Formats: sequence, structure tokens, C-alpha cells
Amino acid sequence: MKALKYEIQEFGGGYRVYVGSGKFRKAKTKLGIEKIVAELKATRGAHGKDLSKIPSGTVANWRRLNNLAEQAGTTLQAAVDHWLLVFAARKAAVPFATAVADYLVDAKNRLKPPTLREKTQRLNAWVADQAAAHPTLADACDVDALRKYLNAERERTTDQNHKNIWAVVSAFCSWCVSRRTLAENPCDSIDTYLRGKHKTIAVFSPDEVAVLLKVAVEKYNREILSYLVLSLFGGLRPYEFVTEDKDGVWHHLEWKAIGKDIVKGATLGKTQLARRVPVGKTLQQWIEFIRKKEGGSIQGRVVGGFAFYQRLRKWKRAYLPENIVVEHDVLRHCYGTYRAVLLGEVGKVAMEMGNSEATVKNYYLDGKKSPAEADEFWSLTPKILMARKKKK
Repeated sequence: MKALKYEIQEFGGGYRVYVGSGKFRKAKTKLGIEKIVAELKATRGAHGKDLSKIPSGTVANWRRLNNLAEQAGTTLQAAVDHWLLVFAARKAAVPFATAVADYLVDAKNRLKPPTLREKTQRLNAWVADQAAAHPTLADACDVDALRKYLNAERERTTDQNHKNIWAVVSAFCSWCVSRRTLAENPCDSIDTYLRGKHKTIAVFSPDEVAVLLKVAVEKYNREILSYLVLSLFGGLRPYEFVTEDKDGVWHHLEWKAIGKDIVKGATLGKTQLARRVPVGKTLQQWIEFIRKKEGGSIQGRVVGGFAFYQRLRKWKRAYLPENIVVEHDVLRHCYGTYRAVLLGEVGKVAMEMGNSEATVKNYYLDGKKSPAEADEFWSLTPKILMARKKKK
């Protein structure tokens, strides 16, 4: 065993003993610092006796692990400290159902009611699936166990719903990590839905948009047609027409907010950010078409309330052909795609849509739609639509 290397220095009216790489202990008197040195020597001797009994193979493993840690730019001590959190979290053994209930109580003060309802529904479904085993939080969030649950959910639902489930679970796990009841978010190791992976979005062709709008004109309903054209040619999200805030108050998009621009207030939608969307020539002509249909004036709410979305689903089932599937944000994606192709840049489109430039570039300016298709899309005014012959 090597002898203890140390150095004693006077410092600020007292003494310090330096051991190793800059580490020190201090005392006010020389006698005190000598006692500290004696303790260090005794401790080192005791450790030496203990370590001398450890098999050489174990020491070799430690050296190998230390080399791996250095190659990764860290230290073996830092790696051990990280994994101690894992064992501490497992030892804490927080009941899974309790952790979910605590999260939902905390979320109640932060999230809008529709978002809170979605999280409550999806997390309670996860709890119910695990109820028979009465798992701890660490058991339920084990990577293999969670992957098994998510794979089972994939079999019974749509890809979009499956992604939403993953997102809710990931947000819950991140919350647990921030409170040190979990050492790490297991969703980070389930790479199916890691951030940065861009899904392929659905975008209607100009012909499909023409079919959709022609049905909406022939089966005219002011709410339905207004929703369709403001989404297609204004890029509004579904929940930017009507939104419930965290206090249970409903906010609606009003016709008075639509002039030369669509003024989307901060109370509408999930992002809580206001923005202005220009009302272009195509949208202007559709608004004028609706105004004439309504006897020259349109006032009040664009859609009548949250029950509108039920009416929209019934209308789609009753009138739309099977190949025209109006789901998720497909109408808004049409606006983003054909607007980005028309302008040939992302900055302005990002501002209009309330997205980042990276999102617009990755989703909308991907080269899958041509300038000719964009021109055809933006030419779909009521007059052109009625004169358009159905393509075979």
C-alpha cells in the first residue's frame, strides 16, 4: 500500500492539509491539523487492509470500468452517483397509482381542461392495465414493462392515438424525474417516438380539396363550410375555433375577428399565443360566398360551440366519400404545405401558423408538392370550383 501523500500549509490564521488533487481539510491549530493527518493515515491503512482482500478479478473490472468512464468523458464516481439515484428511486417504492394521482393534482393548476381530461383518461387507463400487479412507480416505468404496454396499445388503436399515449406517458415520467421519484425517463429509451423523428403528414391533393369543398357547397351548412375554408386557406387548428380554459370558461373565434387578417387571440388553442393570419384572395372569396348565402351578413361565433365537432363528425359520415378522410390537422397541413411552396421560404409561414421555422421546413417544404399543385390549390375559389369538371 502506498503511503499517504499530503501537504500542510498555513492559511488565514489556521492550517490546511492538502490530499490528492486539490482536496483539503482545515483546522485552527497545528495540533488539530496533525490529528486530521493521523486520522487520514489510519483510514487509509484500514481501507488498504479491506481492499487487499478483494479478488484481483474485481479490481481488474474496476480498472476496466474506470477506463470506459474516462473514454466517455466522465468519471467512475460520477457514473456511480448517477446510478445511486436509480437504486434510491427503487428503494422509495412509490405506489404507481399514487404517483399518477399526485401528478394529476399538480397538472390541474397548470393545464387547460381539455388537455387535463386527455392526460387523466390516458394515465388512468395505464393504471387500470397495471392494477392487478399493484406495481411501484419504478416497476411500472421499467423500460421493458413500459415498452410491452405501449406495444399492446399500438395493436388496439391508431398510430396518432398511440403517439399521443406515448407523449402523455413521457410527460408524466419527466415530472417524476424532476421530483426524484424516478431516476430517468424510460420513454427516452423507447425510440419509436423520440423527438426529432418527423412523421409523414397527410396533405390533400388539389383534386381532393375540390371534392371536399364541392360536397360542402352542395350540402351547405354555414358552420361546416366556414370551418373548412378557414382551416384550408387560413391554417387554423381545430381547437382555435373554440377552447375551454383552465377555469372552465369557453372562448370562441368570432366573425368580428376576421377582416384583412384572422386575429387568433391568446385564449384560443393550446399554445396560448396570439397571431395574425392574412386573409388572402381565395379565403376572401369564400367568406363573401358564405356572407351571400347568409343574406349579406355573418356575425357571432364561427362555430356554435364544442358540440360542433360532433356535428362535424356526423356530417363527414353522412356526405364525404371514403377516400376523403378529414382527421387530425390535415386541413391545416394543406395550408402550410401549399403556402410554403407558394412563397418558397419558411419564415413568414412559421409566423402565420404559430410554428417554428424548423417545423415548417421539415413538414411543409419537403418537396413533395409542386408549384403547379400549389397554384391549383390557391385557385380553388367558389367560382372556379363550380366551373371545374370532375377529373376521371
